[in-house]
Amino acid sequence: MLWSGPTAMDSYIKEFGIRARAALARLDTVQPADYMPTEVDLRSFVRPARVVWALRAHCAARAHCHLHALTLCVKWDWSEGESTQGGIVVRGVRLSGAQWSGGALVPSAPTAPPHDVAPPLLLRYVLQESDNELVWERSVEVPVYNNEAREAIVFSARAPLTQHYDPDLATLHAIALFIATND
Repeated sequence: MLWSGPTAMDSYIKEFGIRARAALARLDTVQPADYMPTEVDLRSFVRPARVVWALRAHCAARAHCHLHALTLCVKWDWSEGESTQGGIVVRGVRLSGAQWSGGALVPSAPTAPPHDVAPPLLLRYVLQESDNELVWERSVEVPVYNNEAREAIVFSARAPLTQHYDPDLATLHAIALFIATND
């Protein structure tokens, strides 16, 4: 297999075809050498981790620093009209183990589906020693996986928790994001 997609052969071929067509469309579009999109749907990439690495390399080149001098800063629930300066908005991910409500993660309701659409995430790389405006008193590290089977981590995103959601309990709920399939 060329890509760790769905295990069912027909779903695998469908997903791979959609992502391959998206890659060809990106190749056919003429862009400047230093082009970095401001918004992407991670479902359109065979290797979505490369999007995150490209953002890191782009930010390092603009800041004239080494890659390892940068740290990922994630703003949850980005909305239209907000600045994307120096970052990229990612869509196409689903949230499991919790729900997004009121600007923070809350425990999933017993009747809730196993996963739900995640809010858009604004990814930015900032210098490690810089002040991060997105620091929460109560938060948890949420891994973003390449698929629902959680085969490989693409990146991790720190997420705020509601006041009543204990970080240890959130960890026990195995909160995660994963890149959805194209339905």
